[in-house]
Amino acid sequence: MITSWDAQQLLDPMFKKWEEGIHDKWDVYPKVFNLLDEGKVRLIDIMDAAHKIGIAPGVVLMRRSHDRADKMWGALDEPVLSSF
Repeated sequence: MITSWDAQQLLDPMFKKWEEGIHDKWDVYPKVFNLLDEGKVRLIDIMDAAHKIGIAPGVVLMRRSHDRADKMWGALDEPVLSSF
């Protein structure tokens, strides 16, 4: 795990590009949540970086829950899904 300062150096530019309109949430959230899954940043680091551009911590938590659900459903085998 990197330090909070290192996490800021990694996450702040991603969220800054979102704020500037270069990227949107569909670009940024998957990248930052992959960093979280890899253990490179903490959820609080992501919430802090998002808050700097006006995104409430609760929104990050909601997006994280959606990300986890998408990964869970994506992990199911195709034949299981087609049987419904």
